[in-house]
Amino acid sequence: MEREGLKAQAEVLIYEHRKGRKVLIHRQKLNTFTMNFIHTMEFFLKGVSADTGLVIGLTDLTGASQNVQFQGPHDPSGGSYLATETTGKSLPVRIRIGSSDAPESRDDYKLGDEKMAESATVITANSTVKASASFTPTEDIIVREVGLSKSWRKFETGDVYEFLLLRGVISERTFSAGTTYTVEIRINFT
Repeated sequence: MEREGLKAQAEVLIYEHRKGRKVLIHRQKLNTFTMNFIHTMEFFLKGVSADTGLVIGLTDLTGASQNVQFQGPHDPSGGSYLATETTGKSLPVRIRIGSSDAPESRDDYKLGDEKMAESATVITANSTVKASASFTPTEDIIVREVGLSKSWRKFETGDVYEFLLLRGVISERTFSAGTTYTVEIRINFT
């Protein structure tokens, strides 16, 4: 019997650009949300308001623990804004590709063998969040892993750090030099 409640399922779609068209060449389900993703859900569950902030520890791409504060979007007194960044500095979402086929783990904080990372465009449609980025390698790359990361500010200093939210090992694909590929990670909520 299925349990009721919100469920998240991720998948990756890879498109190759051919003669002005995007052609789907790979689609695979992912079940590899990291502890960073799980900890950011704490923000929603605890209901942070504009006058209180929640500080949580996340592991950045170097493996160091950083305290990140999530605040309501109307409090300009510091910390990190999940919904709005008011300082004019970019806090990007990135899609990462790599060559490692080491099994994924909830404790992953970086890709096993990262080859490229690009800023992603993020849209929401119905109950799906889609992040996509294009890659044009200068040399052939064997792609066996994908990741999704987000930047936030450290609570104590305001410095920007990146945090891996999802890592998935996929069936091997070769990204050929000079060819453009779009990698799209979808998170479906049901």
